Amino acid sequence: MKSLIKPILISLRNTVLLILILEMILSVVFNYNDKRRYDKNVEFKISSGAYQNVDPLIVKEIYDELYYLDTEWESYVHFKLREKSTKHNTIDKKGHRKTINLNLKTPSNPLKIFCLGGSTMYSTGARDSLSIPSQLSKLLYEKFPQRNIEITNLGCHGYNRSVENIQLQKELLANNIPDMVIFYDGVNEVISGYLNNKAGLPTNAKLNKEESKVRFNYVRKIKLLLNTSYTSRFIKYLQNKIFKQKTFTPDLSNQLSEDIANNYIRNLQITNALSMQYNFKVFNFLQPNIYSHKTLSEHEKIMAKKNEYYKRLYINSYDLILENDLIKKDSTFHNISNAFNKNTETIYTDFCHIAEKGNTIISKNIFKFIQSYFEKNIETIDN
Repeated sequence: MKSLIKPILISLRNTVLLILILEMILSVVFNYNDKRRYDKNVEFKISSGAYQNVDPLIVKEIYDELYYLDTEWESYVHFKLREKSTKHNTIDKKGHRKTINLNLKTPSNPLKIFCLGGSTMYSTGARDSLSIPSQLSKLLYEKFPQRNIEITNLGCHGYNRSVENIQLQKELLANNIPDMVIFYDGVNEVISGYLNNKAGLPTNAKLNKEESKVRFNYVRKIKLLLNTSYTSRFIKYLQNKIFKQKTFTPDLSNQLSEDIANNYIRNLQITNALSMQYNFKVFNFLQPNIYSHKTLSEHEKIMAKKNEYYKRLYINSYDLILENDLIKKDSTFHNISNAFNKNTETIYTDFCHIAEKGNTIISKNIFKFIQSYFEKNIETIDN
């Protein structure tokens, strides 16, 4: 028996070493290919004309910084952006992106505006100074230069309306009460529904569910490790190439569209109730996506085709939201999904993200709805 143990252990050791070596080699290959694909995608964004008046080197810097942004655990919302100081994408200790607050005269008692949303509110692909919140600050400064206003960009990649409601509640529980809350949503509601085959879940819920099963089970820990390894990724890559099989088949039924729309509407109702209790003003904006844009440029047509599997869910979900009787009566809701319909030049950098000039248009659309609040409340604000 003893004579068998040694060769078995040697064989096991060699197998583990072989897997580790293969994993290291595949990690180098996949990381190289991922970065090369990412860089190629950035080149396409530049050539599309979305950044006509921006130095291509600056655009590359913006996206290089984005590529290396990291996240860390955050209770209830699953994750937040990790603190990082770069040239164009600055994240503070709380995980909030830097906003150029031109109206912030003093940190003592400013009028607080929270801007919540996903990567589109974060303003992926734009510099700090040209994010939607920063451009909104510029418009407020031009119109109301004497106001003491602080805008906080709470937008985070992958956040949807359900997560943002929890995010807002965390601020309220910490007694950080805003005067105004701006929600800019629609895209991640559909993406999370698509990825999870269920409305309202965080976009990364599927992976988090798998991770939650492994705490006291070593077999599951090993299984999760194997399933998320580069070796597993390589096997799936070969399966797709050889057998042309789909690794994921989402539910594209009308029922999912209804669930996405209803979940979004219920989240608005929850926020409206909170606003009455805590006395802050709410603005809910339904954001544009490439399938709500009527006049696409040639580059945008390529982007729309590339992600066409989202199209049906976006059109159906948005239609159901806009047709809902509660939404029609909700004074906090504003549809700006058609914000780019008069533009024929390239606005989008993919099926949902927009370049800096797109952020300018969106910030003007938002400002159009919120400026009356400042005009009506000048005395209150001054006091």
